[in-house]
Amino acid sequence: MPAPTGGPFSEPLTVVFVEGEVVVLGPAHLHGSLTADAARQTAARLAEMAGKAELRHDGGEEPEL
Repeated sequence: MPAPTGGPFSEPLTVVFVEGEVVVLGPAHLHGSLTADAARQTAARLAEMAGKAELRHDGGEEPEL
């Protein structure tokens, strides 16, 4: 799914800890907060999909979602 701006974001998101929540900030007004557990799970999913995207970029097959 492309970013709302019409393509993927090329800049990493900013992530901070505020009052017990993991806060995510990014371009195009991207923002939200997660619990520690949800942030951990999201980080693992991002790492997995980034690895699949790198394989695809190197000529591999389209990753399964």
